[in-house]
Amino acid sequence: MPKGPRFEDIAPGLDVPPLVRPIGMLEIVRFAAYSETLGLLHIDKDFARQKLGYPDVNVQGSLKMAMLCTMLTGWAADTGALARFSCRYRGMDYCGDTLSARAKVVKTYKQDGAGHVECDVWVENQRGERATTGSATLTFPPVRTNATPARSEGGGTGPTESGARGSLLTPEVRAMVGRESAPTTEQVERGAVRRWTKATFDASPLHTDESYARASAYKCLVAPPSYLHAIAKDFMDEAQDLHIPVTAKQRVAGGEDWEFFLPILVGDIITRRQKIADIYEKQTKARTMLFIVTEISYSNQRGELAALARNTSIAY
Repeated sequence: MPKGPRFEDIAPGLDVPPLVRPIGMLEIVRFAAYSETLGLLHIDKDFARQKLGYPDVNVQGSLKMAMLCTMLTGWAADTGALARFSCRYRGMDYCGDTLSARAKVVKTYKQDGAGHVECDVWVENQRGERATTGSATLTFPPVRTNATPARSEGGGTGPTESGARGSLLTPEVRAMVGRESAPTTEQVERGAVRRWTKATFDASPLHTDESYARASAYKCLVAPPSYLHAIAKDFMDEAQDLHIPVTAKQRVAGGEDWEFFLPILVGDIITRRQKIADIYEKQTKARTMLFIVTEISYSNQRGELAALARNTSIAY
């Protein structure tokens, strides 16, 4: 694999080489198996069409997030690293669509001895529709230092417009803010990383070629940033621990915000902790929507914070 770009050669306006893939049922089911995103709207055509009224099963938001990460880290190769990533799911893409993960550089600057590259990112389908949009920051060179960001303690900080028709924000729902699931621990295995790269179209030898990885700045095999989606051992028990007592016909992904502080190396033992950071409600002309924000931390075997995610889901 060729070396990534030099920071000095990156300028605002640069288009990052896109990642373009047709997404069929094979791609959706393979990603569902490895990420454990097993919602029927993703894997059951009859349910998606007849019960929900969609034209077909819908492509997982986390697959589109992973495609964007693959595109960015593939471009940066072994000269840069993904430090921050944020995306919002503003619409749906379906089985049979051809998706293009794209990015454009909007700003470059130097800080703390490293070069920083900010990008707008998006996924568009063959009709030119952008159902997923966001931003990302990469650092050059990929030197990682552990840092602890300011963490939200929840408490209903989001916009609330309850009290109108059919409020979902009941006292029982409010009481869920701050609740944590039991932590889970899982080792990063080489085979699991290899399967994840296939599911997310990631061909970087940093993840699968030991000789190449040993010669890189990481000195060993490294997992893609999006691999953390696969660290979900006992996810059904966790989902029960954090079950929101609300009656809603649908619950869909709203967006993801990530900070990456340390590389995830093959052999690392990762502890995942999740809590409900915030719950708030919005009223639209058509419906009442409940926004549920979960905060997930990933720490390695040395107790170092490797990554922090804040995911938003929407129930209505």
